[in-house]
Amino acid sequence: MKVLRVTDNKLYTPVVGYRRNGLEVTAIGAIHIGSRDYYQRLQREVDKHDEGFFEGLKPPRAGVVIPPEREIYLQRINLSELYRTFSRYTGMVRQRDMLTYGVLWQNPDMTLDELVIAFPERMLRKFSRQTDTMEAFEEIYENHPEELARFLKSLTLAIYKFPLVRNFVTRLILGHMSRKAILDQRNSMLFDAVQPRLDNEDFSGLGITYGPQHLNGIEAYLKRNGFTREGDFWFPAWEITETPSFLKSLLTVLNDRAEEKTKRRNLRK
Repeated sequence: MKVLRVTDNKLYTPVVGYRRNGLEVTAIGAIHIGSRDYYQRLQREVDKHDEGFFEGLKPPRAGVVIPPEREIYLQRINLSELYRTFSRYTGMVRQRDMLTYGVLWQNPDMTLDELVIAFPERMLRKFSRQTDTMEAFEEIYENHPEELARFLKSLTLAIYKFPLVRNFVTRLILGHMSRKAILDQRNSMLFDAVQPRLDNEDFSGLGITYGPQHLNGIEAYLKRNGFTREGDFWFPAWEITETPSFLKSLLTVLNDRAEEKTKRRNLRK
């Protein structure tokens, strides 16, 4: 199943309906960063369901034993701050700041300590450096905010648009084992939470709000449970404006990064 679309410099995510007899499940694909209008549209879809399940890494749990050599990553990995920085640079907003859920919605997702245990250590090191990497663009943002926004959004759009590029970047950043933790293990935790609801059949409509990359696993799971796909529709998450041009933005970012490196070298002399 195609879980992302790129058309006319716009990124789209799907809302997919499933049915088994009189039971309906709606899978709402939601990326972590998007436009305000995008999340307002998603919120209206969420509000159509009195109960459901949503993703979101949870704080560490008391009593979880973490290997001593990995404890440092509890302080170093801050995905919330990473998304906050990226949204500020691109003029967008975070999913966690925009979407709200009713009292019958549940979050069966991983806790941060479970993530730290599940991830290979080399991937933890990469994750722990992501915030620092984003903060390296701070001076460019202060001097050329429009160019930086265009550069980051164009780069991200290219990753989403071209499967070969997306697969290469995913493997480069995450690796196979990290993908299993991010997708497969978290999907399994979701399915464990959903299964009693499907078995009891005491609902009419159930919502599932997860990242688009989870949707293929969710669809396969629902089909194993006898659901059929009813259809889908797509919402634009964000778009790229025509100005400034990508070439100008690229040159601006490269030039500013080169100047920053030169300054650092001169300070070390």
